[in-house]
Amino acid sequence: MIKVMMKLILIVVSLSSAASLAAWTSPIEISEIVAEGSDTGSAFIIIFSSTIGVDPAVGTCSGVYHYLNASTEKGKMMYSMFLTAKTADKPVKVSLIQGGSVDRCEISGARY
Repeated sequence: MIKVMMKLILIVVSLSSAASLAAWTSPIEISEIVAEGSDTGSAFIIIFSSTIGVDPAVGTCSGVYHYLNASTEKGKMMYSMFLTAKTADKPVKVSLIQGGSVDRCEISGARY
């Protein structure tokens, strides 16, 4: 039980410290959630309703297609948030980090 609580506290602290450094987008709706990847790793492409223009502090991330790594605990939590937001037709705010492609950056944080 203590191990689980410590892990939960670590996740909350990690998310809150990352959130304070992130540049957040304006609220935006999710159009689609697309599953892709191999059998050993899960990944999703979150397709937003319009192009996300991101603060220069994050790099040149823009576009409507962005990558979500669901192989981590944080990624699984964000995936759950995105499913909830899509089901409820509610907008989300995201923070992005530059990945391998300017048009498809990695989602590093989510607010609902």
